[in-house]
Amino acid sequence: MGERRTPLSQLTKTSTPRPERPPTERHSLRALLIDLLSVTGAVVVTVGAALGLYLILYGGSIPLGVRVLNMDVGGMQPARARSLLSDNLDAYLRAPMALRYQDREWNELPGDLGASFDVDESVTRAFDLGQEGGLVERLGRQVSYLQKPPQLDLAFVFNDTAFQGGVVRLVKDIERLPRDASIRLEGAQVVVTPSQPGYQVDRSALRAQLTEAFSTLSASPVDLPVQEVPPKVKEEDFAQARKQIESLLSTAITVRYGDKKWTLDKATLTSMVTLRQSTDSSGVISVQTLATPDKAEAWARGVAKEVDQEVQDTRVVVTGGKATVTNPGRPGVSVETAKFGGALNNALAKGDSVIDLPVVIKPPAGSSDLSRLGIKEKIAEASTSYAGTLPDRIHNVRLGAERINGKLVPPGAIFSMSETLGPITAEAGYKLGFAIVGQDTVLDMGGGLSQLTTTVFKAAFAAGFPIVDRTTHSYRIRRYEPVLGIEATIYPPYVDFKFRNDTDSYVLVDARTDAGNVYVAIHGTKPNREISVEGPIVENIVPTDREVLRQETPLLPKGTEVASEVAEDGLDVTVYRIIKVNGKEVRRERFFARFRPSHNVILVGTKE
Repeated sequence: MGERRTPLSQLTKTSTPRPERPPTERHSLRALLIDLLSVTGAVVVTVGAALGLYLILYGGSIPLGVRVLNMDVGGMQPARARSLLSDNLDAYLRAPMALRYQDREWNELPGDLGASFDVDESVTRAFDLGQEGGLVERLGRQVSYLQKPPQLDLAFVFNDTAFQGGVVRLVKDIERLPRDASIRLEGAQVVVTPSQPGYQVDRSALRAQLTEAFSTLSASPVDLPVQEVPPKVKEEDFAQARKQIESLLSTAITVRYGDKKWTLDKATLTSMVTLRQSTDSSGVISVQTLATPDKAEAWARGVAKEVDQEVQDTRVVVTGGKATVTNPGRPGVSVETAKFGGALNNALAKGDSVIDLPVVIKPPAGSSDLSRLGIKEKIAEASTSYAGTLPDRIHNVRLGAERINGKLVPPGAIFSMSETLGPITAEAGYKLGFAIVGQDTVLDMGGGLSQLTTTVFKAAFAAGFPIVDRTTHSYRIRRYEPVLGIEATIYPPYVDFKFRNDTDSYVLVDARTDAGNVYVAIHGTKPNREISVEGPIVENIVPTDREVLRQETPLLPKGTEVASEVAEDGLDVTVYRIIKVNGKEVRRERFFARFRPSHNVILVGTKE
């Protein structure tokens, strides 16, 4: 318990020293003055004597009888009254005040709870009581003060900053927010968490209580005004929702695609969903059963392993000028895994027990009905030689030609070399071959496919098809000529070659190889246009250093030496493709290549 306070009456009567007074004879004069002032019908001489004596004794003092709260400051000089008030207030501010709530008690200094006093203002108010009016009026007022002593309030200012800080310290052990009831799933069970009321200190009421106590220097304990704050949502608010959810989750849901079916039983379903509650403007609570997006998508990804299939376009080959379907193709199927959660939510909202698996169907390009394809004739063809290159490089060119052979490109569609070839990996059958990677010629998986790309580019260029994406090699390669600059490369997934079929019919990419060459022909319905070439225009020749460079590589057997690069000057090449219709030029297209100087490089194997 806190320190007991001394009652203010004792504090002002016993513990506070009285102000200094004049010598004994002055006390006699005061008594005489009081007698003179009390005599009814005193003669003028007596009144004059009383006035003079009053001015001598108390002209600069607080009127006799005046009290501030219970402290007698009458007859004191302002400085002495300030000292008296300050001593009493300092003692009050040093004594802790008890604040109670239930069986707990806190002791706080009044100053830490907002107590703040203005001693100067209190003394000024007391002093001013004797300063208004003439001498006779002041003397008369003094007589009335002696008969009925005035009692002034302390000049008190509530310190809100200190109060707020003190309340923060107190309420941390008392206040708590109300906890609303909530509903959730625990495994396959619907669980309702009960609500709890909150508690809050009524700050306005506490401020009023403290203001009253401080202004009277009360030492009595203060009971904290604590209010209970009810929760907004209680357990009974979920009664109906709980029944609905339990009923909903007790029914298995079937997911179907074609003749395939999967069942979401209660355990699977509850592991995949969560509950979300909301309150409308009228205060009505509703609870939704919603799929957790990542869990629903994870389940759909598992199903996708059974459903997804790559599209297989119709494949057509041309033999002896006759087109034949070798593969009728099949549609591609892809489960839209990210959309499964939304489909499940719709089913839960409607109470449906069947969901159609969301999939995307990609139809194959082409048709088994060749008459609908429009493949009537050869539009253009090209060839390049790989004679004299490494066997593994020749293998890659031939394998790549097999992969693109028979590729159908629908009207308006874009042919992508990278997409048509598919993965360029050892698992796909490719081998290491020379490839230009950045500024270097290195052994890389699928090396040689750039030659196949160049051949496709030459055929598309000759057919007049719009070139959508094309990148040239870093340096000049003479086997791709006779026309310098008409070449292209790929390096999936970063570099691709693409052209667009701008005709109204399908076009067929026909690729084949022999002992030393790769051939690419494009078949379809030949458009009404003539193609010619202007150039090449050669500029900015940069002579190269033809010294032979030898570089070691662990990719070749030890002792093996292979020329990987041949010295060629650097240069800029510009070629124009001119397209005419009925003899009139309709389009002139610029094809530019910048070749860096290349060098004579021999790779020396170090592999044991």
